[in-house]
Amino acid sequence: GLFTKDQVVEMERLLLQSLQWRMNPPTALAFIRQFMELFPDDILSDCETKELYHFSTIQTELALQSGVFVGWKASDIGLAALKNSLLSSTM
Repeated sequence: GLFTKDQVVEMERLLLQSLQWRMNPPTALAFIRQFMELFPDDILSDCETKELYHFSTIQTELALQSGVFVGWKASDIGLAALKNSLLSSTM
């Protein structure tokens, strides 16, 4: 390590102060991308990966348009959209 824990914490504090704590949390789509990175490389082709992401995006958009999911965690919405897309796919 080039930096100590205290140096990293101090730099993070300075960054947050300079941004005036205006930060956005990860979105459901960001979680979908992260979850998909956990898949082994050989499990889906590039085409299947794009298709899965596309259908998951649609699922997410539909969920967010519905007032039912207000207050749900973005990670839960992303995981549910990904799972629904996997279950309904022909892969």
